[in-house]
Amino acid sequence: MDDHGLQLLDELVKSKVNELRAIIPADSQSRGSTLFPLLRRLIDATEVERLDVLKDLSNASDITRSVLGRKLLRYNQKLDVLHMLAADYVADVDRRDIPVGLLCLIDTLIDDLLPNPADPLVHLVPDRMYSTLTLTQLAASLLNDSSLVASAGPIVFNLPALDPANALLSPILAHEVGHTVVQERKLLNQLTQTVDLGQIDAIFKRCLAKDPKADPSRWKGQLGSWISELLCDALATALTGPSFLYASATFLPAPSGGGLGSHPFPAERVRFTLSQLDSFGWQGYLDTHSAMVTDWLRTLESNRPSIPSPEEEFLTESVALMESAIASIAAQHVVSRLDVSDYSKCSAELCELFEAGIPPSRLQHGVPTPWQLILCGWEVALQRHGNSSRSLGQAVSDRAFNAFLIKGIELVRITQLWDAA
Repeated sequence: MDDHGLQLLDELVKSKVNELRAIIPADSQSRGSTLFPLLRRLIDATEVERLDVLKDLSNASDITRSVLGRKLLRYNQKLDVLHMLAADYVADVDRRDIPVGLLCLIDTLIDDLLPNPADPLVHLVPDRMYSTLTLTQLAASLLNDSSLVASAGPIVFNLPALDPANALLSPILAHEVGHTVVQERKLLNQLTQTVDLGQIDAIFKRCLAKDPKADPSRWKGQLGSWISELLCDALATALTGPSFLYASATFLPAPSGGGLGSHPFPAERVRFTLSQLDSFGWQGYLDTHSAMVTDWLRTLESNRPSIPSPEEEFLTESVALMESAIASIAAQHVVSRLDVSDYSKCSAELCELFEAGIPPSRLQHGVPTPWQLILCGWEVALQRHGNSSRSLGQAVSDRAFNAFLIKGIELVRITQLWDAA
């Protein structure tokens, strides 16, 4: 590479470094602001690398100059990645267009599920989807630098841009946070130490023999993905109770067949959630407050094709063997499981306040939890709309009622902070 090319690349790297530094405040302690030290570390490292290249260029041979030129090209590409991260997420730091109650709910999720403190960054996306993303892992992947995984950085909460504060669908966020729990607490490793892997292997060999053209590694990868999704469902169910059943049945939605892929079939997931709720003692509640909906959901799996493919047979039989272990391991990692007896003590008073349009903050039995509020919201909404499958969709579409629930969560959080002061 000649001097002209080297000079151009050096100038590009230098200008991009300065451009990125200009958008990073010197000091920020607001929500999501751990993004800034992460970016600053990566930018500073690139600048040091650029200066090292300049020093080596002074006495470099033609071959060495070509190598150094390729380094500058790589630094230039790295800065383009950092530009993308900054452009996507800097505006989300300390954003003020999100209801306070939603931020309180996200904080509750972090406290209830994650083993370590986390810095949440709310990001609105065009898809009608919920997801979470550890930004250091994204940076590590994009920059091919595994050392970044252990760095401090925010957890991004991706919410649908047109309806980010839907309280009744918030249990889906509990599932998404569950992916971080599964990874950080190595729940898959715990599961493999609990179940009989010999039985799983026998199912694998029997089903594989039915499909000579199958890709064994793909099957195993699919099983890992299915188990991860069910662990996340189990975490969300333990934390939010029947609310996750209603939210997931609406969001998936439950009647969709779904193709054979990285997620279990919706009917399989609903059946698993119902089984877990029954084991937690929620069956009586479901039969009393959502009998029509629950009865319908219990029939979904029986409507699936009776002759599955060999791969589907392997996946469904394998997860069936692991169901109780999945539910048990997940329950061990939820700090404050929604308990049916605790909820029954406050539900009547909560429902009375909800029907009167009064956001609750303190009840006769103390301060309600956000997940008690969400479940009561589902209970009142289903009753208002007729306790049918249609009522699930009507409940999540009621913007005014969801905003009311979010305000209630805000008041509960304020009361908790007041009591702790």
